[in-house]
Amino acid sequence: MAYLEEAIQRITDTQLRLAIQHEVRKLKSDKKFGLVFEEHLPELAPLFDTPIKPGMRFSKKIRSVNSSWLAISVSDDAVVGKSEVDGSEETFPLRDVVAIKPFGQAVYPALTLVDWIERDSSRPWHALIEADNYHALQLFNYLHPGQVDCIYIDPPYNTGDRNWKYNNDYVGENDAWKHSKWLAMMQRRLLLARTLLKPDGVLIITIDENEVHHLAMLLERVVPDMKRQMVTIVSNPGGSTSTQGLFSRVEEYAIFCFNGEATPFPGPDDMLSPEQTKEQPATDAMWQSLLRRGERDGRRQDRYGMFYPIFVDPVTKGILRVGDPLPREQDPEFAPDVAWPIRRDGSLGRWRIGPESLRHLVKKGFAKVGRYDAKRRTWTVLYLQDKTLREIETGVIRVSGHDLNTGAAILEFAKADAVLHPLKTVWNRSLHHAGSHGSTLLREVLGPGSFSYPKSIYATRDAIAAVVRQKPHALVLDFFAGSGTTLHSVNLLNAEDGGNRRCILVTNNEVSADEEEELVERGIRPGDTEWESLGICRAVTWPRLKYTTAGHRDDGSLLQGKYHLGVKEMVPQRRIVASMPALAPEVLNSFEDRKAIVRMCQAKMSLVDGGPWYLHEKQEVAILWDASMVEEFCDELSSSEASVGLKKIYLPMGDGSEFRRAKALVQQALPSVFREVEKTRHWNEGFDANIAFLKLNFLDPLSVELGNELEGLVPLLWLMAGGYGNLPQIARTEPFIVPNDARFALLVREDRFREFRAVVEKRDDLEWAFLVTDNTEAFFQMRSQLERIVNVKQLYKNYLENFEINVWERKI
Repeated sequence: MAYLEEAIQRITDTQLRLAIQHEVRKLKSDKKFGLVFEEHLPELAPLFDTPIKPGMRFSKKIRSVNSSWLAISVSDDAVVGKSEVDGSEETFPLRDVVAIKPFGQAVYPALTLVDWIERDSSRPWHALIEADNYHALQLFNYLHPGQVDCIYIDPPYNTGDRNWKYNNDYVGENDAWKHSKWLAMMQRRLLLARTLLKPDGVLIITIDENEVHHLAMLLERVVPDMKRQMVTIVSNPGGSTSTQGLFSRVEEYAIFCFNGEATPFPGPDDMLSPEQTKEQPATDAMWQSLLRRGERDGRRQDRYGMFYPIFVDPVTKGILRVGDPLPREQDPEFAPDVAWPIRRDGSLGRWRIGPESLRHLVKKGFAKVGRYDAKRRTWTVLYLQDKTLREIETGVIRVSGHDLNTGAAILEFAKADAVLHPLKTVWNRSLHHAGSHGSTLLREVLGPGSFSYPKSIYATRDAIAAVVRQKPHALVLDFFAGSGTTLHSVNLLNAEDGGNRRCILVTNNEVSADEEEELVERGIRPGDTEWESLGICRAVTWPRLKYTTAGHRDDGSLLQGKYHLGVKEMVPQRRIVASMPALAPEVLNSFEDRKAIVRMCQAKMSLVDGGPWYLHEKQEVAILWDASMVEEFCDELSSSEASVGLKKIYLPMGDGSEFRRAKALVQQALPSVFREVEKTRHWNEGFDANIAFLKLNFLDPLSVELGNELEGLVPLLWLMAGGYGNLPQIARTEPFIVPNDARFALLVREDRFREFRAVVEKRDDLEWAFLVTDNTEAFFQMRSQLERIVNVKQLYKNYLENFEINVWERKI
């Protein structure tokens, strides 16, 4: 409707214009249902690097480009223009105006390399492109159609705080067309973006309450065949203070749109269940003594069926066979090749399980022989209890092999993140908080005041990982790049799992509203060095990506901080062995005094008994009461499951040589226990990644046809071929280039094709060939002789037909 109203203003017949305006007002007053917005609000593209020539449209650089003029004449420093509204003529300084083209008129793109960082030549290059994202998307429809695995965008939330522009003018709270402008802007870009996705690609859009419902309805229209699901992410647990007295908002939303058969991949964290720190014993602590301990139910006469011989090879320490229970009236015969359940005091005990159950475990390697105890005249026998067997069944513990001599299983913990869970639709993780892991992180890298409201790097990482976790070579695109969080997150994800994912970012180089006012007041204009240096791409996005990839700033100062990787590792759990002031034996032997000591140690008093030590399962404290029984206490620690959960052990002696000796024995006897923690990575390590910073500009099509713009086209060809190797440079005199580390070859002079083909045939890694020729028949003949090359394209005819952008109505 806005497009129609603009056209009506150009009608010179006053009566006709008024009559049509009256009818349009009647149409606008009709009630509509569903998503209603002005789809045809004109959107104009300012071409800052394009010289203004007679006949071209132009506008003022500052503020809205809605008012336009047609250039009549151009001098060295001024242009005379004719208003397209009232036909009046006006002269403008050239530095104050910019060439414009409405969306719908063709422009021809090229890319210029601005800067780069290279850390690993074996990896493909990420790309940061300074451009209007609409034109970049049209370019990508030629470069990467149907090839993108994940599009992640964080568009302006349209809160009314003048944080985005439409036609070069900030959109504020009082703009009556605020929602229509936002929806029109989004629709144009989403229509282009959907064609970039693979058949199993995923589109992710983050948004808040201001436009979430409008966006959902727009997606119904733009991607009706894609499955859609919304995830709520707690990004500000402290709550927003700018809610005008309403509920304090803590969340934002991520809408996932799944193409074809795409689904989210399970992850090690479901994003909602309470976060817990796990503790696991070392694999040697999984093996428990087969001997039943304790005064109750631990003697032979308590369970005669559990008293049987186990025959052992004394050399290999393998279990040869398991005997039957010994008749109760028969005494055991001790021998070096037989293990009997003999207690520490030499009395007859019993095993924990019966002979048939043990035979079953021996077959699987889940029982083994320990050391020979000459004092007890028997072998220590170890086995895996039911809890450990269940963990083997569920994959928490894996059997990596068997001992060649004994047949005993070799155990190891599965990776802490090996157990995967379906992701939930509400994410509540401290790492997703935008303050500490977005704003603070960026401030630590770039300094204060660099960018408002950056996303948490971990929220972005987890959203992207949900759809590319099992795609290590995925292509990720973000055309609302902002501060560069998406590429930063992809680098982090690759560092976590060894992936080789590639990311392309697009952002303009706009300054903030406040900066613009200050610059204009000082006479600084877009295109001036100072203005451009303050734009988001050059002042925030590129420095952030360069510094975080290198691990240091341009001045050499190292980045200080740690990344939380999305994988877990097991680290040794520290246990404290402490001395207890020497107390009189009557104190340590007193039942009431023992309870008082246990209470001071914050342990369970009801478990206090008359034994020589306090050691019980599910208790974090152990206490030795009798200093003369250190070795026996250590034997118990080495074989008791109660030792696994211990955090502190008290010994009844002062700080002296006796304590130091006892402490060493205890530390040696304690089974190792590991605690699950998230792995971290120092910021100053940087990333093994390469990033090219490119700027989108526009070419004269006639100059392209004449072959004068090859340097501007090579970066496009390099990106199309996957961005491998350094961006090649080409001189106009070169007949062809076949870069050593790139995946493409370019023929400039067709009369040198035979030589070109000979070089190409020596390369097995080439996937693309670009042939410069205006002769279609010659192109097909050359292509037929490049059988090993999958993709062969014709230039320049192909460029002018396919690189023609800014014509979305015709292309979509």
